[in-house]
Amino acid sequence: MDDQGRPAMAIAPLELPGGAAAGEEGRFPGTAMPDGRWWHTLWPDPDLTLRRLGVRPGRLAVDLCCGDGWFTPALARMADETVGVDLDRPLLAMAAARAQREAVPGCRFVAGDALDVSPKLGGRADLVLLANTLHGASDRAALLRAIAANLTARGRIFVVNWHHWPREGTIVLGQPRGPCFDLRMTPCELHHAAASAGLETERLVELPPYHYALVLRPRQDGTAREVEALLASSTAAGPDIWQERLIAFWAEAGLDGWFAKDPVFDDSFRNDFLPLHQAAARRDLDGWAGTARGALALLILLDQFPRNVFRDTAHMLATDALALRLAHGFLRLGFDQRLPPDLRLFFYLPFTHSEDLVDQELSLRLRRKLGPALERHAAVHVDIIRRFGRFPHRNALLGRETTADEASFLSAGGFSG
Repeated sequence: MDDQGRPAMAIAPLELPGGAAAGEEGRFPGTAMPDGRWWHTLWPDPDLTLRRLGVRPGRLAVDLCCGDGWFTPALARMADETVGVDLDRPLLAMAAARAQREAVPGCRFVAGDALDVSPKLGGRADLVLLANTLHGASDRAALLRAIAANLTARGRIFVVNWHHWPREGTIVLGQPRGPCFDLRMTPCELHHAAASAGLETERLVELPPYHYALVLRPRQDGTAREVEALLASSTAAGPDIWQERLIAFWAEAGLDGWFAKDPVFDDSFRNDFLPLHQAAARRDLDGWAGTARGALALLILLDQFPRNVFRDTAHMLATDALALRLAHGFLRLGFDQRLPPDLRLFFYLPFTHSEDLVDQELSLRLRRKLGPALERHAAVHVDIIRRFGRFPHRNALLGRETTADEASFLSAGGFSG
């Protein structure tokens, strides 16, 4: 009985062949259930999250690897019958207590491994939620196959994953959270794992600040689609796969790559992302501007890429005006504050590169918050614009005449970066 005299929800054991205990095989290495406060911070309204995913009512819903049941009651409100599955009995007890408190009907809990439970569903699951779990499965395709084999013809699997971003950039309750970078899956990787399991991607859903979801369904003849086309046409719903690759490349480069004159790094940057820079310059990627990460990718392509790839040519300045205009808009939206400080810098550099004193003074104020070294670098730029109204070292590139004062400054080793 619970504290209000109601019968407590039972947790059924899963009978495994040979008497093995559920979970003995350790199919989810390197993962652990996070502090319950995470879920409240990331998804304060589970019902709203499910609506954003496009979950529709069904007869049988399954919350695989449900943990402490954060989403289970919301899922139960969408189905006639709901099964919560997890290896961890103490967590299942918490999930059952949560369902009891929220008085959701038709909800039961099973202790067992998702791979073992899925075949016992009898091909009648309409909704399967797999939230923050697939990254830790030792055989992701096998798990998806087991689920796929037990969907109804109109069934859907909702897979929620951490974005393939460095863990240092996914801050929850003041600390880096989530799985390590190597365990995180891109939408492309998930799509192909699903395809190998006989599933196809119906849609991609962005779940800010750090997650995305793929909605999967049984493959239908004549309706298969390539993930590149799907993601390229879905920038309003979530990040393009190339956006993710660019941000991962840039974050991995760090200070040594960002500001060093390294021909090897520049060649790698060019070889991997030149078509993307050209697309951004044509405004073909404006759909990325709807999220902080997309905004970061655009500014890297328009402000940083040319300085590495077209170094010492006028082309390196060709997209500065567009980058500056976008940066002003992104700042008003507060996108810079959604990123860690080292990446936040790239929202401010378009102002540093501007020859307008108002932009320069804004750059100085913004970069002052990032530490003394970055403030000093900004101050040098401000002083040059205050003195000359432009950057004299650009004169030759832009066909501008150099004044005597500018020539004296340059010959004395004036700033040329």
